[in-house]
Amino acid sequence: MIKDLLRYKKAKIGLMMLIMLTAAALLAPLLAPCDPYGQHIDRRLEGPSTDFLLGTDHLGRCVFSRIIFGARLSLKIAVIIVGIQVLAGLALGA
Repeated sequence: MIKDLLRYKKAKIGLMMLIMLTAAALLAPLLAPCDPYGQHIDRRLEGPSTDFLLGTDHLGRCVFSRIIFGARLSLKIAVIIVGIQVLAGLALGA
């Protein structure tokens, strides 16, 4: 089944994106350049730079770090929801 799926270029690209997103979420504490909750009021609303890869928000928080940690939370919620759905489906199917 996976062999058939990997014949398609778009499927390969999607799989690579999923792997990269999962890896980034799992390695968030190592990849994030700043504390996602740390505020730098004097550097708020800055554009992308070497210190802040995607700039800062209105409170001076690093947008890149917040995205990585947000992906981590989103993947946790997705795994929990899928687990609940599998258990409900097994219970109803049995």
